[in-house]
Amino acid sequence: MITPRLYRRSLGHAFQVRLLLLYVVGSLIPAIFAAMPLRRVLSNLLDHSPRAKDLVAALDSHAAIDILRQFGDAQTSGSVATGFATAIVAALLVGPFLAGAALLVARAEETVRTRALLASAGENYGRMFRVALTGLVPLALAAAVSGAFFKTARNAAERALTESDAVRGGRLAMLATVLLVFLAQLCVDAARAMFAAEPYRKSAILAFWAGVLLLVRRPLRSIGLGLTTLLAGGGVAIALLLLRLRIPQQGPGSVLLAFLVAQLAAAGIGWHRTARIVGFAELARADAADRERRSAFATLPPEPAPPAPIPALGTRSAVLDALAPPVSLPPPVAANPAERLPLSFEPSPGANRALSGPRHSGT
Repeated sequence: MITPRLYRRSLGHAFQVRLLLLYVVGSLIPAIFAAMPLRRVLSNLLDHSPRAKDLVAALDSHAAIDILRQFGDAQTSGSVATGFATAIVAALLVGPFLAGAALLVARAEETVRTRALLASAGENYGRMFRVALTGLVPLALAAAVSGAFFKTARNAAERALTESDAVRGGRLAMLATVLLVFLAQLCVDAARAMFAAEPYRKSAILAFWAGVLLLVRRPLRSIGLGLTTLLAGGGVAIALLLLRLRIPQQGPGSVLLAFLVAQLAAAGIGWHRTARIVGFAELARADAADRERRSAFATLPPEPAPPAPIPALGTRSAVLDALAPPVSLPPPVAANPAERLPLSFEPSPGANRALSGPRHSGT
């Protein structure tokens, strides 16, 4: 499969409005759990302030410092931490549902309807949940390795002679952490795509291993696919979030507009995740077809050589006659008249008597 065509199909086929709306609704669930304790804290701090309307539009430095100081309270920080923990659990539970809906998009060639998306999400929820649990292993390994990198960078910064040397170690550790997390996410998305390319699969561990092997066999296309989808979907999401920050939220209309822009950013993240699953499914199919073709070619017996053509009897080749060595022939009869036999041969009378008479002994 041609690489640009793979990227175009992944992004184009994943852009389905019904699935993106499903991602928006799914992202609202953990967001609500995280926002509920924050709303209570901010309500206690800002509801009775005479500058409440101005603070809703934008927080100045003094108000931000007061709010951060309030978060230092044990009761406030505990409720906020509980809300964020609940949001993480909700995201872990909702994520497999959305990934199961994306599997149907990766399998189908046409636009998928909402009922089919919900049916696929429920049917594949168990598999996608097991993949999510399996994906915690590479993420934990990435966290452990990145921790070792930061520790090494911190030790090197203590022995550094200049500030630039100390900062360089931390930047390299951050870059290595981002790369490890990116590769871990690629492995998890490739494992999800294996269920779309091979629907008969049941084991999440084997699917994860197959996804890792796919990344090893096709590293350039896999990394290129991950970067392309990340730049497309993630870039759209970041641009929309920056636009949302510039919207002055001074009334119900502007608040609603900012909310809609934020949901479009969530849809951009869903587009990125779906496009990656679609692309890995296409890449897995192409890789399986290529390996099957090569194995079939390797197991074919060698074709026998065609038999040599049998020359027809009574035919001669002019080329072979020209290349044959010369053959010495006896001289013609007319060239040696001494050896010519007489035309009529008459035996002598003595010879006739010797041949016709009886033999006599010498005695």
